[in-house]
Amino acid sequence: MFYRYALHVREGLGVAWNPDGIPTYGLTSLLWLFVVLPFTFLPLDAMDLLRVASCATGVLALIIMAQTVMRHASSIMTQPVIALASVAVPLLVVPDFVMNLGSGMDTMLSLAANAALVSVVLRYLRTPSQASALAVGVLAYVSVLARPDNGICALGVPFLAWLVLSKDRNWQHLAGLVGLPSILIAAELAFCDWYFGVPVPLGFYAKSARSYVGFVSRERALDYLADGAAYALPFVAALCGTVRRPELPRLAVFLLPPAATFLYLLTVRQIMGFGGRYYVPFLPFLIVPALLCVDGFPGGFRRLWLRLSLTLLLLVVLYKVSEPLVAELSAARLRGLEAQAVPVPRPPITAREPLPAIANHVEIVAEQIAGRLPPGASIAASEVGRLGARAIDNPVIDLVGLNDTAIGRRGVDMDALMQRLPDVIFFPHTDYTGLRQELLSDRRLQQRYMFIRWAFVYGLAIRRDSAFRPEIEALVRAAWEKRYPGYRLDDYVARW
Repeated sequence: MFYRYALHVREGLGVAWNPDGIPTYGLTSLLWLFVVLPFTFLPLDAMDLLRVASCATGVLALIIMAQTVMRHASSIMTQPVIALASVAVPLLVVPDFVMNLGSGMDTMLSLAANAALVSVVLRYLRTPSQASALAVGVLAYVSVLARPDNGICALGVPFLAWLVLSKDRNWQHLAGLVGLPSILIAAELAFCDWYFGVPVPLGFYAKSARSYVGFVSRERALDYLADGAAYALPFVAALCGTVRRPELPRLAVFLLPPAATFLYLLTVRQIMGFGGRYYVPFLPFLIVPALLCVDGFPGGFRRLWLRLSLTLLLLVVLYKVSEPLVAELSAARLRGLEAQAVPVPRPPITAREPLPAIANHVEIVAEQIAGRLPPGASIAASEVGRLGARAIDNPVIDLVGLNDTAIGRRGVDMDALMQRLPDVIFFPHTDYTGLRQELLSDRRLQQRYMFIRWAFVYGLAIRRDSAFRPEIEALVRAAWEKRYPGYRLDDYVARW
């Protein structure tokens, strides 16, 4: 998605999903779009350049955290190698963190922005001034630009720092710490409402906990929180093993806003929240204070090492012992939120057996069909990231509305969809039972489209009266022959 938007910006279309240049607020992070933009000039595939951008930003985040620790340390953490190793090694040994490091999403940018925010807040507390307060305000706004769900921390941490830790509580400083980012956020909301037609990303409307009729995804927010907790264990151990009473106010300043954010995140539908990616950006609020507590530990190295080892061992045991309870709580919460599947029509076909399962069906459609569409041909789908990156110059209709303002705000309107007449429909993921039912029950779709049941797992339809039908059908049949040798495509065409 980011790659497609970035190329359209390069082409002078503005922040637009489709080649029509209509502004679309489909990205959670506008800032990541503009970070990705210069990487698009590299001679790399879309995913490769996104991984490079993500890794580079993640490394920057680790360096910022290490430098912050060094700057405010007075003992062992003043050594660059020790500080960087203490930040990076516990994270890089976790496979999920490495996966997020190169995911190509905005996760690492958000991590870097929060790391920078922690740095400037500590600098302000060391030498309070109007200039340092304004620097905090600017970085707080940058943090929200990186990902909107940083908002509670971006405003809460500076405010608590002023309230709890600041010696003189200068009200002019508070204006810079909290007032400035608040004004900038309000101005951005107004600008986005004017430019995009909505003040916040379309995902905000689509990903509430009860969005999408009949959406039966079993992704569980509590499980993802548990995944994110795995990153934190070494640093929680460091905190628990070395914290002293005078450091408790600083911990409250940096840990209470993330805790409030986590409670909020548990109320939203965390689509593709694999590896705890929604929680990774908040690690700096734990890592920096934890390592500063280690730095200030009054005992010797041997005593420190023994305490940290025992504390980490205890936390790992507690983490493992609690897994069944977390799984049960997560399952119970899912049962409370789980939508009832909507009965989806099963149009009759000639074939007597289903097609064999294939694992890379989205990539196949993206590379062998969407990426080779004739100019002007349009495709509708729910899994639009890879399709959009391959079909840069073709209209792509996002059926779940993450990149379509009308659908994102009101859901799919079959009248409007039939007026847009997509040349190809790669049917929505099978979790979207309500959407699939609405599409397959529509008489106009039945009359105007050749629907190939089970094609590339979700099913695929070609508009019968499309000017591009010969080329599109040839692409579909070629992809079919490669993936389903021995199966006749025509046997799987719906007989409405």
